Amino acid sequence: MRQPGSTTRAGMAAACLAAAAGVAEAQATRLAWSSAGPIAGMHCTQVIEGASPLAHTWRDNFLCTSRDIGLRWSSSGPVAGMRCTQIIEGAEPLEHTWRDNYLCLPQDSPVTLSWSSSGPIPGRACVQVHEGRDPYSWHDNYLCWTEELRRADLLTITEIRNIKPASGLDAAGKAVFGIVGAAVAAAGSGGVSLGDLYDGARFGVTVGQYLDRAFSGQDDLIVKIDGRTLLPAQGPYHAMQAGQMIRPNLRASIIGAAQLQLVEWDGGSDNDNLGVLVILGGRDYVARNVVILAPDDEDGSIYLVSYRVEAGKGTAQDVPNAMLCGTNQCNECARLDCAGQPYGDLDRDGDKPDLIRCPAHFTEAGFIEYPQVFENVFLRVCRHMAAR
Repeated sequence: MRQPGSTTRAGMAAACLAAAAGVAEAQATRLAWSSAGPIAGMHCTQVIEGASPLAHTWRDNFLCTSRDIGLRWSSSGPVAGMRCTQIIEGAEPLEHTWRDNYLCLPQDSPVTLSWSSSGPIPGRACVQVHEGRDPYSWHDNYLCWTEELRRADLLTITEIRNIKPASGLDAAGKAVFGIVGAAVAAAGSGGVSLGDLYDGARFGVTVGQYLDRAFSGQDDLIVKIDGRTLLPAQGPYHAMQAGQMIRPNLRASIIGAAQLQLVEWDGGSDNDNLGVLVILGGRDYVARNVVILAPDDEDGSIYLVSYRVEAGKGTAQDVPNAMLCGTNQCNECARLDCAGQPYGDLDRDGDKPDLIRCPAHFTEAGFIEYPQVFENVFLRVCRHMAAR
């Protein structure tokens, strides 16, 4: 309920953001207060005390953030397992029960909240929390915040080459595939380069001879980084012929590391996982012709990827915060908990170990269960270590 003569909702949002007065310029997350409903384009959490008189109109008050930071409101004490800040106005009568109200954030959130009932806290970004129809001294209450800003790197995928499409393997191919797969697994993060595989002393001349063969066929390729699709820009896939090389210059901001995944689109059934590569950040470097191998020899695809990492040149806000993973691929989530995330192209499974595991720069945040007639199926939720 808006008082006569009060500002519009958009005006209040602008005023609240301006109240940060320069301090918020250094913060990646911005907070705004509205006493007239949610603010369009922001993530809003209702702040309500049910024991407050209806005339005080707390039912249309919202704290809004520029991005989803996992914020929760509780009018009955701290939320278990979360980091909570008491929101209290000492002038409120006891029967209005403002002494057990809290705003809570995930334990690992980079945002830290502080409450002041006597004006803004110097040196911090603050937003006024004010309900004009509540007469109990709400004019000087402020919610302030600090944030540990994340430093992001810029990853550019400069070249992708299809050595062998996902068309299965003959007996000789399976032998080579096993040797290459062992080399890739041993290399871990950063993978193994094509040049290494031509070292006959290490892997045998048959590997180099096999990679020199002329293959045929086409993959309907999808390229993902931390669950976000970067290729194709339009349409369901990018056609990649055997032996074809493209220079897509795909750019992504990363923090700590990134999981590059190649997927083959399949319009008639589930997409196929053509392999993943964990790319490390934190420094400037270039990697050329790194091998990405399909996890199953029934696919048998072999790709080479070249990329460049530029430390500190990424944008932290652009880094995916969460992924939902099936047996075939991972997709970026719109929410930290992946609730309500579409799953049409994810292959769910009743056996959790069969789902793609979270890479090292993500933590496993549980599973989403989908009830079925005979056996329930699951998808794995992965949350970025640096998620806000």
